[in-house]
Order: sequence, then C-alpha cells, then structure tokens
Amino acid sequence: MEEESYMYQDNSRISLRRTLVLLLTTLIFVGGELFLVFKNDLMIDALLCMITLSAVFVLVLFMAIVVKRVHGELHYRGTNYTKLLFASALSVGMIILFSYRMDIFLPFMLIAFFFAAALEESLAMGISVYLTMVYSITCGINLYYFYGYVLCIILGILFTGLLRRNDWRPGGSMFICIFCVNLILSVLFYYFTYLSVTTEQLIVSVVNGVLCGAFAVFIFPRILHSMAKEEYESYERLLDDEYSLMQDIKRYSFAEFEHARRVSRLAGICAEEIGADTRVARCAGLYYRLGKIEGEPEIDNAVQVATNHCFPPEVISILTEYGGIVRKPQTPESAIVHMADILVSKIELLGKTTMSSSWNQDMVIYQTLNEYSQAGMYDESGLSMNRFLKVRERLVKEDSLL
Repeated sequence: MEEESYMYQDNSRISLRRTLVLLLTTLIFVGGELFLVFKNDLMIDALLCMITLSAVFVLVLFMAIVVKRVHGELHYRGTNYTKLLFASALSVGMIILFSYRMDIFLPFMLIAFFFAAALEESLAMGISVYLTMVYSITCGINLYYFYGYVLCIILGILFTGLLRRNDWRPGGSMFICIFCVNLILSVLFYYFTYLSVTTEQLIVSVVNGVLCGAFAVFIFPRILHSMAKEEYESYERLLDDEYSLMQDIKRYSFAEFEHARRVSRLAGICAEEIGADTRVARCAGLYYRLGKIEGEPEIDNAVQVATNHCFPPEVISILTEYGGIVRKPQTPESAIVHMADILVSKIELLGKTTMSSSWNQDMVIYQTLNEYSQAGMYDESGLSMNRFLKVRERLVKEDSLL
C-alpha cells in the first residue's frame, strides 16, 4: 500500500505549461457553450445545466489524459497539448458557424479528424461526441441529425486509425472512400429528417465529402509527420550536452556528468542490440540519477524536475524505477538502463587500474548482471532470457565501460 501511494504521488504530476494549455482549452469549451446558450435564448436553468455538464466532462477528460500520459499510452501518436488547444479552437469555431445553418447536414467528420490529430483515438472519440451533444442540446438539433453526426465521428476515428498505419499510404482510394461516405451519410440523414432531398443539400454534401477527403489525405498525414518530428526534436534537445539540465548536472559534479553520458551511451548501444527504443534508453540513461542534484527524496525530486521539463512519459516512468527501489524495471529500456548504471557505477568504484585488464571487466559484467538477474530484478521488464544474454554479451564486447 505504501508503495502504491508513492507511485501515485509521482505519476499524477503535470507541468505548468501543460496546465495552462488545459485551462485555455477549458475556457474555449465553456466560451463556446455560453455563446450557443445565449445565441439560442436558452433559460437560466439550461445554462446552469450546461455549465455543470461541462465541468464534469472536462474533469474526467483531463484526468484520462493525465493517466494515459503517465502510463506511456500516448507516445507521439497520443496527446499533443498544443495541438489539442488548436483542435479545440477550430472545432468550437466550426460548431459556432454551424449553428447559423442548422437545417443542413454539416461535416462533423472534420471535428473527429481535428481531435484525432491531437489525441489518441478513444479520447478523440469522446471529446468529439461530447461537442456534438452540446451542439445538439443548445441548438435543438433533430435526433436524426445527432445520430448522423455521431456516426460521422465514429467513422472518422476509424479512418484516422488507417491513416496512422506506417505500412500504408493514403491516396486517391482513401479520398474517394471518405468522399462517398460523407456524401451518403449527408443525404441519408437529411432525408430521414425532412423526407426529401434538396439541391442545396446535395451541393453541401459534395462539399462536405471534398473537405473531409482532402483533410484526411493531404493534411492529416502532414500533422502526424510534424508530431513525429517534434518527438524526435524533443529527444535531441534532452540529449544535447548543452541542455540546461545537463549543465546543472555538470555544475553539480563533472564526475556525475561523465557517469550520465557513459550510462546513456551504453544504454543506447544495448537497446539497439535487442531492438528496443534507443532514444528512450539513451535519454533515461542520461537522467537516471537526476535526483542526486536535488537531494532527498531523490526519486520524487527527479520525477518533479522531469515533469516540469516535459520529459516523455516513457522516460519519466524509468526514472520512477531508479535502482529498483520503488518497483522493479517494467520495460526492456528500464532494465537496460539499470544494467548500464550498476555496471558503470561498479567499474568507476573499482577504478581504471583494476579495470585495465579486459578479463577483470568481463568478470565484473558477468558476475554483476547474473546476480541481479537471479535475484529477479528484471522479471517484470518483459526482457526475455535470450535478450538479456544479448545485452550482456554486447556489454562484454565493449573495450571499456568508462
């Protein structure tokens, strides 16, 4: 029980910048709802109900975002807080524009695309359906339209799942598919509502299909590429020796600075050997002992600093597993960083003179890693015995760990 409360305390944190972005996003939601309430002359009791509804939804949504992030479920294809802010502004702006033409069936699939570019699928689905519900309640939309909009959002999220695949590229077939789906749904649900189809609605349906298809094929992949690039740049920034945290470590102790660089280098080499994420291993290795410069409690302080600097959640998770003190390594990258750290620490302690013989270094590697493995340190990491042996042999091949 004590261990669980400690982990919850560390992992529930969120940086100031992300907090501000989430607050701005909340203001956008609330502002849009208030506009729709006053525009449609709803009573004060309806206003209070909508405010309460928004408070409940935003609380649950942001709690889900934080939980998914700290458990490493978002990665690059997950939550991008800045893009979430833009997606919210675009979607709420579109809904306000839509409120002036409630009689035609509108391209709600675009809203699903906007949020799918900023959130992982389940969160994007939830927020898109919520905004559709708000639009329907405040504007008094017919139930058939509401059903149609929800179906558009569901299909839009399914389309984005296809667009995210690395082994498949969208093209003309995807454009035609999305165009046809929007055209058919627009016409069908307009007919369900009015039992006829006007020329204006046919034109609107064609425009809806073109807009949604063009966004999916030409814009959405570029957003994904931009997010992947941002992730790459964030790791490069953290791995730069001139980064502010690295300079803090250097000022604290040059020996600690060199230790971090050695662990990072070895962790990256070993991660590549077994096909693990080299960037996560290198970054976690570099900041594995970050808490030392902040003092006790070291793990708690390391996580706080990493959170404030917007570290990737996978790296923060490894920092909470420092030394296997609170919990054993839970991922192969965490196990690799632990191995690299204990070996570098031991060899630094023994000194260059003792380690001048490659035979001595090999014996230290074999003995140290075998002891931790037999003690079950890596049992929860998902690191198989075959991969463990590959890592061990790769470390043995290194001329020097210093």
